Amino acid sequence: MGFILLEVSKSQKGIQFEQECLKWLQKQGFENLELTKINSDYGADIVGFYGGNKYVIECKNHSNRQGVRPIQSVVYSKAYYEATRAIVMSKTEFTNNAKKLASLNLVLLISIKEMKEKNFEELRCKLWKDEVDKQVDINDIKILFEEYENIKKQLGKVPTKNQLPSNLRYKIERFGGITKFLKAIGDTPEWQKPSSEILKKEYIRIKEKLGKIPTLEDIKKHTILKSANPFHEYPLTKLQKECGDVPNCDRSYTKEDLVRQYAELSDRLGCPASYTDIKNYYGAKQVARYTRVWGSFKKFLDDLHINYNEAYKIRQMNSDDYIEVLKLINTLLIKTGITKQAQYKDFEKLKYDDKPLISIGVISKKFNGWANVKKILEEND
Repeated sequence: MGFILLEVSKSQKGIQFEQECLKWLQKQGFENLELTKINSDYGADIVGFYGGNKYVIECKNHSNRQGVRPIQSVVYSKAYYEATRAIVMSKTEFTNNAKKLASLNLVLLISIKEMKEKNFEELRCKLWKDEVDKQVDINDIKILFEEYENIKKQLGKVPTKNQLPSNLRYKIERFGGITKFLKAIGDTPEWQKPSSEILKKEYIRIKEKLGKIPTLEDIKKHTILKSANPFHEYPLTKLQKECGDVPNCDRSYTKEDLVRQYAELSDRLGCPASYTDIKNYYGAKQVARYTRVWGSFKKFLDDLHINYNEAYKIRQMNSDDYIEVLKLINTLLIKTGITKQAQYKDFEKLKYDDKPLISIGVISKKFNGWANVKKILEEND
């Protein structure tokens, strides 16, 4: 396959091997390949896509045969990067224990010898052939999986039996049915209820990814479990306790805790935090604790000698602030050639995320009409 490992220094040989592996994968048809960060790769050196599936790839450039450790690493990284396939690529061969563990976790092992002699399709079909049926011709396996992957890509999810064409459904039935088939290739059936252990591993993965104790909304947003609501019959509070975390509902906050939290948020914002700020940063349940302890949020601010109106007034822009913003936008419009002199309609058209970038109507009213705003801009050119 033209795979050549270049001579590099000891400190650089690992990086060089990763780059060579990436080039080989590109030639095999992988897309959107990326090298992960050296100091925080979470068990994978390369992440990319092939046939609609996301792959994590660990690259090992050692002189000895590879054992179980890289397989363990890439299995972890598969969950972290929300991938569906995993590969370990090595300059050397693999130990029997490594092969056994890889087989159990459906990790594809590729040595440098195989890179030179075979293409990726041959290698991945061999893995699936061993898992599905050792007696079936590998070309039949290749055709079967190409048909399956095309359907999966079209649907954007693991297909159910009824979503498969009749001819493909018949072929899969010959291999023992769709459940056995999906298990053999590492796909999780959408209808399969995750076990408590799977839920715990998923909770811990999300927690490590976010760097905080996740809420139910965090889990719904970041989970790779495809069930409609995997935590419906397994309450989050119970899961958090079993994972060694204290659920929100069980946390007790003293006055000192709440004051400290408010001070930290205010420092982060650069001004006294409002009721809305606390709600946005910590959630509605947390902001309710302030009103429960002090009776109202205003009384809390009074206790800290912060004027309720001033806490909100600080966010308001004064006339000078408005003019500075308009001058900046006006300059950008002129320099980019959109207009020679910005007009009312030019500002109205400016949008970000389908929303007005600036409320020019409010500003015009503040200066008693657009003519006055235009005059100020011309004076400041």
